[in-house]
Amino acid sequence: MDSTSSYAQLGLLEEKRSAPEQALTWVIRCVSLFDEVPHPSTGPGHRQLRRLTAQLGVQILEDAWHHATGNRLPDAVREYALTTD
Repeated sequence: MDSTSSYAQLGLLEEKRSAPEQALTWVIRCVSLFDEVPHPSTGPGHRQLRRLTAQLGVQILEDAWHHATGNRLPDAVREYALTTD
């Protein structure tokens, strides 16, 4: 299993443990490995990002992204996370 799949799976596990903010951190680690979002190699990661952002809010996403990556939330990720299907 590669790291992107592992990160996404850890995010799902944290969601099942009722720990959405920890889940978001794992999902960010998954999604931030690539310059585009959604990227097919993230598996369910990009969908988790969207779902958790809807649940927690964009401010939590911004803070968690900065904490996990040391960078500001990219506009493309923000736009993707706030878009509904």
